Amino acid sequence: MTLLNSKLKNSLAIAGASPPLRFAPTPKQLSTVNCQLSTVNCQLSTVNCQLLACNSSKRAKTSFE
Repeated sequence: MTLLNSKLKNSLAIAGASPPLRFAPTPKQLSTVNCQLSTVNCQLSTVNCQLLACNSSKRAKTSFE
């Protein structure tokens, strides 16, 4: 069985697959991660909007000069 596990790990590593989870996350852990991802997504959206506004104001300035 150990040899089989070793071969399986090697073939997964070669294929670039991530290793299987040893323990399933709890609903609370999933909820926490989901909340964190939502926060990061919101922050990225804010930064993206700021960049778009900055770029459009730069374009407006150069088109009038």
